[in-house]
Amino acid sequence: MIRRLSGFALLCFLASPLLAASLHVSVRSEEAALEGRVPTGQLVFADERLLADLVARFDRAEVENRPALNGDDWWKQLTWSVRRLEGGPVGPTLQTVHVTDASDAPPRAGGILGGGTSRPDRDSVGRAATVDLGQLAPGHYEVEVTLGSSRSRDVFRVSAGDETPEICWLYLRTKARAAGSWEEYQSLQLARAAVIPENAGPFAELGHRATRDGTLAQAMDYFGRAIAVHERNRRALARDGKFDAKTRNQYSILGYALGNLRAIRSLLPHFHARRGELELVEYFDDAFQNRWGLKDVRTGRIVRVGDSTAPADEP
Repeated sequence: MIRRLSGFALLCFLASPLLAASLHVSVRSEEAALEGRVPTGQLVFADERLLADLVARFDRAEVENRPALNGDDWWKQLTWSVRRLEGGPVGPTLQTVHVTDASDAPPRAGGILGGGTSRPDRDSVGRAATVDLGQLAPGHYEVEVTLGSSRSRDVFRVSAGDETPEICWLYLRTKARAAGSWEEYQSLQLARAAVIPENAGPFAELGHRATRDGTLAQAMDYFGRAIAVHERNRRALARDGKFDAKTRNQYSILGYALGNLRAIRSLLPHFHARRGELELVEYFDDAFQNRWGLKDVRTGRIVRVGDSTAPADEP
């Protein structure tokens, strides 16, 4: 599994070529996909380390006959290839990060790219390792791991973080989540909000963070800005006049988000007045309606419910 330290992953299930190999490869990232706007594969950034999480399953008898499969360097028995799709091989320095036993890992079906079929694994031995691939220059890449005739591969994209507004928006979110201080977090999120002004996400995230690290005035301001963005987007949809099914759905989603933000904002003065005694929580009421409220930390009871109709002043 190729991933950033935050979770971008390439998962390879490999077996000895002497066995009926079961291969599975998948790419995932903790960061949101760019809804098809990334041309090839998933996205990582050039200033982040890449990790390969590798899980292999071997026949128990084969492991007993090949001692090299029992040590921490078992993954070096495999052939690794990282290739830049724009041209030319890449030779990253592979280093072990973590090695564990994976004997209890459940069997997996054959992968889409890797092919193969599942086999009963009661007589097999699992191995797992995390391998550091270091940092790669921007570009599109393919990684392939082989053992004899068995192989697993996947593609991913390394970005400089500034190619498009959408990619820059994600890059700044990654940096904000790693920020070391409230001041740095604010600066990065405000820069992110300026990249795509019609997205309320940075302001909502700032509001939530302010309930922990900021002041009441900051939390009220940031949630107010998020509400203002959603309200402008709803008005723009209404002015457009094309209320097809997709537009109606967007309008409804914005309304739902507005209700939640208004409810949270209405609770903030009470929350900050008793910070440490109350917890801001999202829950379902007896009618299975989504609500935001304040929970007494000592008793666990909801003591105040947010008002989803509460207006917000334009910041």
